[in-house]
Amino acid sequence: MARGNFLDDYEPVEDRLARFWKDHPQGRVHTWPERISEGFDACVFGAWLEAEDGRRLATGFAYEHMTPSGVNKTSHVENCETSAIGRALANAGYAPKGKRPSREEMWKTVELPAPTLPLATPEELQYVRDLAKQAGVTDRIETAIAGQAGGVSAAWVAKASETLLRQLADGVPA
Repeated sequence: MARGNFLDDYEPVEDRLARFWKDHPQGRVHTWPERISEGFDACVFGAWLEAEDGRRLATGFAYEHMTPSGVNKTSHVENCETSAIGRALANAGYAPKGKRPSREEMWKTVELPAPTLPLATPEELQYVRDLAKQAGVTDRIETAIAGQAGGVSAAWVAKASETLLRQLADGVPA
């Protein structure tokens, strides 16, 4: 079976959301990060839908982790939030009968060979360690680095550096 064929039967979250807004033009969609792992490589998001009168219509949760390829290589957090919205929409009845998973969720079932992520260089690792020291989270970063079986990926270093730089710029303790 060609990769895209089975996806034609599933509806993107964007389409479900458009139907929700049509039914509830003054409704709201709430999302929150339930958990983001210490190593920045996995997360759980929650979402709930609110009607115009403030009633909670449905909730949904999703889990995502960073992968070596595909959308979750760089956008696992964003994808997790979208998936949580999709679950809430499905729980509120915005899913065709028998087709509850969203197109985005079904895409995950396609098995692709997992390429090896490029590993971080010693210089990149030192950079993230220096940022962690400035942010006062050296122990957390060292624990996360030690937990990376097979070495630390350059993608992980980029995500960790981005988060630490944002925290330092905002003056927010990690």
